[in-house]
Formats: sequence, C-alpha cells, structure tokens
Amino acid sequence: MHPKTIARQVIDFNKAAFDSSFDAINLWESHAERMVQLFVEKATFFPEDGKKALTDWFATYKKGIEDYKAAVDNNFHNVEDYFIKSAENMEYSIYNIIEKTDNQFSEAARKIRNVSVAVVDKSIKSMAGASLLESEKEVFVNKDKATKRKKGLSAADIPGKMGKKLKK
Repeated sequence: MHPKTIARQVIDFNKAAFDSSFDAINLWESHAERMVQLFVEKATFFPEDGKKALTDWFATYKKGIEDYKAAVDNNFHNVEDYFIKSAENMEYSIYNIIEKTDNQFSEAARKIRNVSVAVVDKSIKSMAGASLLESEKEVFVNKDKATKRKKGLSAADIPGKMGKKLKK
C-alpha cells in the first residue's frame, strides 16, 4: 500500500475517533447545562447574581470548547499536510520500488519478445532460403525463390548473403 494512503487512513481514523469522543462529551455537557439551568430557574433561593455567573460560565465554556475544536481541526490539517508531503517525498517507498520493478520487468519482457521475434524470423528465413539484407530493416520470407530453388535454381538467383555463400 502506498505510504500516502496509509498516512491518510491513520490520520482519518484518529480524526474520526477524536470527533466522536468530542461530540459525546459535548452532548453530555449540553445535557448537564440544561439540567443546571432548569434547576436554577425552579430554585427560588438561588440569587440573580449566581444565575448570571452560571450563564457567563456556560457561555465561556462554549466559547472555549469551540476554540479548542477549531485548534484541533487545524492541527489535524497540519499533521495531514506534513505526513502526506513526507510520504510523497519518500524516494524509496515500497510503492516506488514495486513500480520500478514492474517497469523493469516489462522492459525485459519487451526486449525478450523482440529478440525472440528476430531469432524466429531468422530461422524461418534460413529454412525457406530467404535472405535479409543488412541495409533493410524489414523481415520477409521469399517463398517463391525457395520453391524455385528446389527446382534447380543456381546460387546467382538468390539475392543477398545467402546467394554469396552458395556461390563459393
């Protein structure tokens, strides 16, 4: 697996775990706040200054929790950027090694295929009596010359190196 994908999955998992925990704690706190507010509203003995202090305290807590959540989200983003960039800059990650190896094997297979085709073509030509001039880059089998040769052609009738060898 690519390091970039692994880093992203680890960060996403930790962010999801944090978000779930944060939401659960925030939900618990909001229920507790409502219970305290209901109690304070019903309690006749609770002074107005106390009620105002609790309201300010809840507002400060909410502001602090929002700032904390924003800071954590920002830091998750920074960590993600750092690890993703680090994974991209890894010169010898397993993904790069696999990709390079695959490219080398593909290149080797292509070279083997080309050499095999050349060897087979050469064999077919020698069996059929065809020749391949060095200046030409095309492969052909001269079936007409091969069949005529069997009927008694001389070496002069066969073009190229093959004819020269037969003349000697």
